[in-house]
Formats: sequence, structure tokens, C-alpha cells
Amino acid sequence: KSMMSSLHKDSSVITISSLNELYRFYTAKVGQRFATKQLILNNTIQLKLDLYPNGHKKEQSQYVQFMVVSNKLPSNIKSIVILCRLYCKQARTLYKQTKIMRGNEILSWPIKYLQNSEC
Repeated sequence: KSMMSSLHKDSSVITISSLNELYRFYTAKVGQRFATKQLILNNTIQLKLDLYPNGHKKEQSQYVQFMVVSNKLPSNIKSIVILCRLYCKQARTLYKQTKIMRGNEILSWPIKYLQNSEC
């Protein structure tokens, strides 16, 4: 028997609010996380949003990498469905993805999708 819990909608926004943050964004090294945000759904499911301005790995250098990371799911939850809509206002770039996550998994937009010089 399958049970669906209530839907959770989060409109997280990562903004750059100062010249210092803008400098940090453009000078980030590969693998250097610029921003992270924790989301807790229904007091049980933990997700993390990570933004890497210069890629998470060497092959992503010069490209923005955005990820949704799920930690271990509670034992009473087999899987969750993530509907993700990512939009970069400056570059007017939209990416949508739906993914079933069954534990410690990562949802990310494609490598070399948004060059950091476009932001």
C-alpha cells in the first residue's frame, strides 16, 4: 500500500547582496561551495541545496553547478519525488527535472549548462 504525504513547496532563492559576495562568486575555485541551504520536509526528510560557481569537479570548471542532495531517508520512507525548477534570472536560463530519490542521492543540472561568465 502506498501513501503519499503532503506536498512541500519551497521557493528558495540564492541571491548576491553585496560587491564582496559578487567577488566571491566570480573568484570561486573549482569545488568551492558558494552557498548552501538546508531544507527539512515534514520534520523528517533532509535536503541540501548547494551552489558551486566554478563547478564541483575539474570537468565543470567555469560552469555553475547547482545540486539538490538528499541525505539518508527515514526507514519508513522508501523514496521521494523531487520536482525541481532552477532558474538563473541574469542568464534567463531555466532547467526542470523530476527525480525519484531513494536515499543518499544528488539531483543536479547538466554539466556545462550555465557558464559562470553568463551570470
